[in-house]
Amino acid sequence: MVRTFRRPTLIVVAALLALGLAGCAQLHAAPTTSGTTGASSATTASSSPDRTAVPVRPAVASSHSSTAPSESEGARVQARIESIRHSLDGSRVADFAVGAYRGKNVILIQVESLNGFLIGNEYGGQEVTPNLNKLIKSSWYWPNTFSQTGLGNTVDAEFIANTSLYAPQDQASTVKYANRVIPGLPRVLRGAGYDSFTIHPNAVLFWNRKQMYEGLGFNRYYDAGFFRGADTMGEYGSSDEELFKRGAKLLRALDASGTPFYAQFITLSAHAPFISIPESRQAFRAPEELIGSLIGDYLPAEGYSDLAIGKFIKDLKASGVWDNSIVVIYGDHTGMLTNKLGGRRELVAKQFLGRSYGPVDRQRIPLIIHLPGQTKPVRRTDVAGQVDIMPTIADLVGADLAEVPHTGRSLFVNSGSLVPLNAYLPGDSFVNSKVLFMPGKGSEAGSAQDVFDGSARTPSAQDKADLVRVRDLMRISESYLLGLEKFDGGEQGWIPDSIARKAAKPYGFLQRGKGVGSL
Repeated sequence: MVRTFRRPTLIVVAALLALGLAGCAQLHAAPTTSGTTGASSATTASSSPDRTAVPVRPAVASSHSSTAPSESEGARVQARIESIRHSLDGSRVADFAVGAYRGKNVILIQVESLNGFLIGNEYGGQEVTPNLNKLIKSSWYWPNTFSQTGLGNTVDAEFIANTSLYAPQDQASTVKYANRVIPGLPRVLRGAGYDSFTIHPNAVLFWNRKQMYEGLGFNRYYDAGFFRGADTMGEYGSSDEELFKRGAKLLRALDASGTPFYAQFITLSAHAPFISIPESRQAFRAPEELIGSLIGDYLPAEGYSDLAIGKFIKDLKASGVWDNSIVVIYGDHTGMLTNKLGGRRELVAKQFLGRSYGPVDRQRIPLIIHLPGQTKPVRRTDVAGQVDIMPTIADLVGADLAEVPHTGRSLFVNSGSLVPLNAYLPGDSFVNSKVLFMPGKGSEAGSAQDVFDGSARTPSAQDKADLVRVRDLMRISESYLLGLEKFDGGEQGWIPDSIARKAAKPYGFLQRGKGVGSL
């Protein structure tokens, strides 16, 4: 049975049916919160057996749930955040107005394990990311963007980018905030008439994504069942090329319908330990001195993801979807496993960075935004975080977030940076406009590193004041999320990481296999 959505999207469904919908599930509208608009009742239509959709129970509020914040409460929470964050107190750095790209499609590409030091660099005469390097020449680019993930890594990155709120320090976001009706980016854009979907080659119950996607307000998802094992790379699912090839077909159908869409792509092929790419399909070939090392596997893995993205861009341009779309590309989390590197990894990183790799580099990721019709590059060196993605997109399409609590800022407003970091560093570490600050133990003052070159800095009074602000913001974010309305999310997914699984045990989440194929 294929479930259709609201009446305005019936023509979209008909086009998608022609492509085949195995592995696609309709995510029903959750109760409306914080000034966003929910969808009307879904209708059903029959289909042939090979086009069945996975049934997803509606996100209906539980009778035992807490009371959902009212619109005015959302506004009050945001006012409290703004009084601490001051995200609106700055000059505009763009020459276009808020809402200049209203009604344009939004394509979000989250790239697995993409560290920032790869961008624009080469090793052994080869560029690692030639397609991203080319794209940056006609896009906005923030090289000093930081991943803010916690125990959930990739799913935390998805959560943060779609909510502009923080992942928890003690759980994966898909555990602690499961079953919450969150006014995330999909739900906000739905209120502006957008369709939305998310696509990922792994099983949707892996890391409990299904409940997260319902809570965020995505209309539907495409997971492992949609790909049917086509062009599998490694143990996690289909290749990035297959992801983008199938995704491009979906986008062409949506674009032809005239309904603006928000599409989230989650790449997978460059997942650690970076050994999934056959040598015959590697765009970057590791020099002999790197073969057999982690960095020697990492560079070709990211080179392959870059190749797949390049083909995707070419496809979008050929179909005309490119000219009508905002394209956002960013890394989900670090590809390096330590805060200090040794051996061949250190030599390569030092060549890329021009200095030794350190804690300030581990969570540094690229953020690229290409706007419709853009031909010239804009490079912004101010510090950004994954929390800034949602408000930046809202700025572009003119979505009002006054009643939607969010901790980030539009990157088109120069209002100062404050980016908490949740993993791989001491608790409550953060990056502001100048330094990475890492709190000390007990009464210790903590330490700081220059955010641009990693050199040691003496923590300033402002850094210590920012620590208080960070802790206040994190408390507000957690309190708000835990107070949101709950829905009956159905079957819980499973958590693959042993540390995250231990933290999730009190919530009833269990490890059940490797997350490969069908359940």
